Amino acid sequence: MSRGPINLTCAGAPMPDPRAATTITVITSRHPINKRYVLQSDGTLTKTAVAVITRGVAQSHIVKTHEDMVVVLTEVANSDNKCIVPGRWHGDDGTPFEIYSKRKLATILGVAEDAVPWGIVEHEGRRVAARLEAGIDSSSWFLLDADSPLGMPTEWAAMDLDERLAAWELFVPGISKACGVGLRSSSARVRKVGAPAHDWTHLWLRGDDPARIPLLRVHCEIEMVRHGWSFQSPKRSRTDGSVVGYATRGLFDTSVLHTGRIVFNARPDISAAPGFVCDAADIGIIEGAPVLDTSFAKMPDTGALRDYREKTGVGLNIVISKAGAISTINRGLLTLDTEIEVKGVVKPLRDWIGGTKA
Repeated sequence: MSRGPINLTCAGAPMPDPRAATTITVITSRHPINKRYVLQSDGTLTKTAVAVITRGVAQSHIVKTHEDMVVVLTEVANSDNKCIVPGRWHGDDGTPFEIYSKRKLATILGVAEDAVPWGIVEHEGRRVAARLEAGIDSSSWFLLDADSPLGMPTEWAAMDLDERLAAWELFVPGISKACGVGLRSSSARVRKVGAPAHDWTHLWLRGDDPARIPLLRVHCEIEMVRHGWSFQSPKRSRTDGSVVGYATRGLFDTSVLHTGRIVFNARPDISAAPGFVCDAADIGIIEGAPVLDTSFAKMPDTGALRDYREKTGVGLNIVISKAGAISTINRGLLTLDTEIEVKGVVKPLRDWIGGTKA
């Protein structure tokens, strides 16, 4: 594959660390976090993923060039217990620090969960932190994840990375001409013996302003709907597999553009999948403009929000927190069948309501 500011910081919020623009944080988990594939007796291949890190060690890396990004991605892709967060923790000085879940860190510090501090703190001679969005500054590096979830039209799922980028030019000008680092995702590395290798499904790009990355996410989520590049993907129950709702998806997964989001690229485990192979991540650089100009990304106006509601049946409220984080509140997605997780317990909303006391 080859081819030739808006200030979102609210009053009272800490100013972003300027070093965050070129920072990628690598977390080394205490346990494997790679996807595991198992060949079932009926010939189907099942996948399990450990997407939770309860304890690990984080280390920031200054990634100024695309070549630097290749080095970081190679380290992660060859491991079974490393992942990436495109951002910099508040208080990061370049030395390793320990990462815990919010609940575990609250216990260690002896505070309530809602009192866990943002960023890195010193505790009994250790530097510790949780992964809290308010305590992480966005990097200028961001990921485009070209997955093909349930419900995606067949012709869209067949589109390669170049074709998907060209489609997004309608509302992300310059995205198909930007320099990037491409690679196969963990899932794209697994194939049956004799089958052709998969193309790249991940592409890392660098924007011109890390403060606009969260705004870029909101812009893309709305504009992909307005330009006809979205579809309704069924959401299945985590308990019985039944369809419990639908989510608006597109050619790229916009959820990875959330500040502090973990990107899993570790080498998959196929030891229980005879007849399948694990390919290399095939990391490489696409030549183009060094950075993507994101000045086009602006807060949606009432007309854009109205168009979104008319096409999806879902109303959106855009909220900026005191920490400068942007979130979207969906009005119309929650039903009695929506599964809610509370302290590790997953039940439909109707069951939680039925268990409340008058």
